[in-house]
Amino acid sequence: KPPEFPLTYPQQGVWYLEKISPQKGIGNLAATLRINRPLDPLIMEQSVKLMLRRNEGFRIRIRETEDGQTSQYFAPYHPYRLDYLDFSESGEAALFEWDRLESTRPFASFDEDLFYFALLKLDDQRSAMFGRVHHLIADAWSFVQLGNELIANYDLIAAGQADLLTENPSYRDYILSELQYL
Repeated sequence: KPPEFPLTYPQQGVWYLEKISPQKGIGNLAATLRINRPLDPLIMEQSVKLMLRRNEGFRIRIRETEDGQTSQYFAPYHPYRLDYLDFSESGEAALFEWDRLESTRPFASFDEDLFYFALLKLDDQRSAMFGRVHHLIADAWSFVQLGNELIANYDLIAAGQADLLTENPSYRDYILSELQYL
């Protein structure tokens, strides 16, 4: 069993909002990044997997006991299957409706992945990456960084240079420094 940690103070605020408004996706951060070039689904899936391996925060899982105590732990990395959706025939109205619904979809359980990614084909010359991440594991700034990292990973993988990347800083270090401070 992996070690468990208390929620940080910022996470506690997000958790309480979730408890007040369950099943509404209130803690979701979602965005669709339009990319003015076609993207290979296999390379983008590798890019997402690389990002998930390099960022331990994606492996945070939340547990709540029957008496209401909440903790978090870091699950081991597991391969991720990237969804690929083609909106080239159905058009932007269908994309916007899908995006609206997917952005507010609540995460099924806190003892599982708190993220979802999909590659979207807009037409033969444009793609998009959709991401929905729970605010328990990311904030708006880190969400922007994730988009940048996905594209940088994609380009490195396509060029055969993905082995140059190292692990990103760990959220576990932040948890431990907060506990030490307290």
